[in-house]
Amino acid sequence: MIWSRFVFGLLVLAGSLELSAQGVSVLSDSVSVFSLMEQVEQATSCKIYTDMSKPFMVKKPDGSVSLEYLKKALNGTAWQVDVFGNRIFVMRNLNLITRLPQVVMDGSLENRQAVRTIEVLTSENKVYELGDKFRPSKSAKIKLTGQVIDFKTEEPVIGAHIIRREPWLVATTDADGYFSLELEPGFQVLELQGVNVKDARRQLMLYTDADVRIELEEENRMLEEVLVIGGRTEALKTTTLGMEKIRPSLLKNIPTAMGEVDV
Repeated sequence: MIWSRFVFGLLVLAGSLELSAQGVSVLSDSVSVFSLMEQVEQATSCKIYTDMSKPFMVKKPDGSVSLEYLKKALNGTAWQVDVFGNRIFVMRNLNLITRLPQVVMDGSLENRQAVRTIEVLTSENKVYELGDKFRPSKSAKIKLTGQVIDFKTEEPVIGAHIIRREPWLVATTDADGYFSLELEPGFQVLELQGVNVKDARRQLMLYTDADVRIELEEENRMLEEVLVIGGRTEALKTTTLGMEKIRPSLLKNIPTAMGEVDV
């Protein structure tokens, strides 16, 4: 009896170990994004900065961990990866501009341009605050520049119209999808229209000059139904070509030449 209980215990232990091993194999395919960031820091000797507060699971790397793998793991999410020197920034819907704009260094803080980030505009219902609201521009006009791209392919949308209706103002994207508008500070509503993209709008609260990237969804427009109708041709009575019939009575009306009727 004691031996049978011992064998039964070994079987239960083996089963639990097998289930545990199976559980480990399932969980081994994914890893926390925070854990992946730590591995990237160790592998690249770079420091990662992020405002991410809640972790989520990403696919565990098969081989060596690198910065490119971190970008690949976050591809398709709302998090953007940018590098400046030995610093890696992981930010939500923001691309870091690592090149300073040309500024006039005259000692006045108000005359210096601040380093701006490119904010991605994806939602119609959200009001995007652009610029520094604590130091709003004192100019009558604010320059809004940006690029319009296809959401899925990330290709530039050429010839798209960015419209402000009241008062009327329109800009059109160039061959690379870029545009520029001068708008008044404050709340603005922009409508976007283009070929093969869905009509959309973006709501903005402008404080200072800003750079944006607008993502639009592709639209496959179907043509209306076209009905082709063919008519039956009349049956041909004869296929003889180049022949004309003349009755003998008509020969009397033909002018004579040299005394004879010349047909």
